[in-house]
Amino acid sequence: MHRNDIWAFVSGLSAESHDELYPTRISLLLDTLADLPEGKRRRYYTFDALRGQIEQDPSSFWENVVALHARILGWFEQPQIHNKIGFLVASAANGAREFRQITQDARGKKKSEFDGFLTDRIRKLIDTSADDLTDPSYEEKRCGYPKLLQLLLLMNVQTASNTGQRFPFFRHVEQQWSLEHIHAQNAQGLNRAAQWVAWLQGHGAALDAMSASDSAVASIKPNIEAALADLRGGNPKFSGEDFAALSRLVLRILSRDDTADHSIRNMALLSRSQNSELNNAVFEVKRQRILKMDRSGAYVPACTRNVFLKYYADADAQQPHFWSERDKDAYLKAIRDLLSPYLREDAQVHA
Repeated sequence: MHRNDIWAFVSGLSAESHDELYPTRISLLLDTLADLPEGKRRRYYTFDALRGQIEQDPSSFWENVVALHARILGWFEQPQIHNKIGFLVASAANGAREFRQITQDARGKKKSEFDGFLTDRIRKLIDTSADDLTDPSYEEKRCGYPKLLQLLLLMNVQTASNTGQRFPFFRHVEQQWSLEHIHAQNAQGLNRAAQWVAWLQGHGAALDAMSASDSAVASIKPNIEAALADLRGGNPKFSGEDFAALSRLVLRILSRDDTADHSIRNMALLSRSQNSELNNAVFEVKRQRILKMDRSGAYVPACTRNVFLKYYADADAQQPHFWSERDKDAYLKAIRDLLSPYLREDAQVHA
């Protein structure tokens, strides 16, 4: 239980989490055996609930502890089971409580029955049909945002399952997660010279990755270099209006459209710290930075990395520097395919 990957799987907590409920990790096993009630428990509830069993037959009780520990290790060693349980635990407000409930519900079930039970539990949790996938929006903070986070996490978890691998929940619980626009269509919210320099440097590098023979690229590069020289030199004549005008020209070259898209077709999962580095950037800028993060050993979810590697794009539609409508459609299809075991078969709207 002191292995971080096992602890995150059963508790939804990182190794650094200081939770007063678990001063020792065996406490989670004891709570599970005590059938800890919902809500606030009285102090020493677990001790009181188990005391009679321990005093009556300590050897038998310890065998139950060992058996539960063995069951956890058995589930951990089965990627499909591990990933489904881990997703449910990670999605719960109280991961340890969710794990206790799963353990109770597993009693008397054969392996295939238990696997089906977990699939049904996930299906009820996400409560989403294939048609619903186009509905949640980044802008719907109370509903759309958490739903998109949940669906994209499940997409990453299922990607691991499909390759017979365990999803690294211990990496997941170390971070606070947010949604990242795969392609941002504007440079709004940048109002300081340092922000303008960073934006122009990043987008200048993106232009460098494109064909040197592109006349639009060739014409805009001197303007970017001149603006950077003014900003670095502290030229007071370079204003916010100048940056806005130049950024519009740059975005016109690096974008295939200027329509805001806050749907799942234009969203990927990224940690908040990484997200803050990538705001207000177009696809090519983000692609370069995501790959740099990945090469440096930073944890980037598999599906996020795949998006920026154009893994989901049609073979005859490769546009390495752009995120097009065709790319969005291919990405949405991949999401639907990966989530298909858990989607409702109907398209009814649930209250």
